[in-house]
Amino acid sequence: MDTESSRGLNPRALCAMVLLFGGVVLALTGLWLCYVRGACQVRQMHLAAALLFVSAAGWHASFNWRPLTRYLLGREGAGSVRLEARVALVLTVLAVLVGLLWAPGRGR
Repeated sequence: MDTESSRGLNPRALCAMVLLFGGVVLALTGLWLCYVRGACQVRQMHLAAALLFVSAAGWHASFNWRPLTRYLLGREGAGSVRLEARVALVLTVLAVLVGLLWAPGRGR
């Protein structure tokens, strides 16, 4: 895959910068939403930044699909998944469950 277009724009660098700036906006608007009530426009910015971030993460994964799958599967072959991937999955599931348990209006 060609990493530079005819105009000199590097798609990998663009993807990395979108992830960086989108992640910063996502973190800042997330903090804002935690501490300020009635921030409807900030909520819309947060949603837009989240969509941008997730899209860029998918784009980034497409650039690095082979190394990513090679790393996740490790040297043992297709039957096993690395310990880091399993721990990351468990932490993600725990974070989602904690978020659901702390959701406003739970139990009403």
